Amino acid sequence: MRLVPHSILMFGPRIYLINRIIHILDVIPGSPAANAGLAPGMRLLAVNGRRWTPDILRDAIARANNTTEPIELLAQNGDFYETYRIDYHGGERYPHLEPLNGKTDLLSEIARMKAPAIALSKSY
Repeated sequence: MRLVPHSILMFGPRIYLINRIIHILDVIPGSPAANAGLAPGMRLLAVNGRRWTPDILRDAIARANNTTEPIELLAQNGDFYETYRIDYHGGERYPHLEPLNGKTDLLSEIARMKAPAIALSKSY
């Protein structure tokens, strides 16, 4: 099995929230976000001209799926603000596992080897 690296932010950044401020934790090398110039440590402020929220980002990703217009992210890097145009049109994606042809399915073997649950008697 291999982890297929798809997420809601497949276009590149992984983000996290600290004190209501969205920080970019990581950017996938070669991803649309990395190609646009986003980098770890930046703060995400707005999506397509609107204050960032998860719903607004999801809406922007959904809309970009049906257009050729890029997703615009306003980010802060120290004292500098810049708008990054992300050319991504793949919609939301999530991690999942896929079997590798010709390889043993180790995950299923591990699950089979798991010991069955032991029932506790009510007379402690």
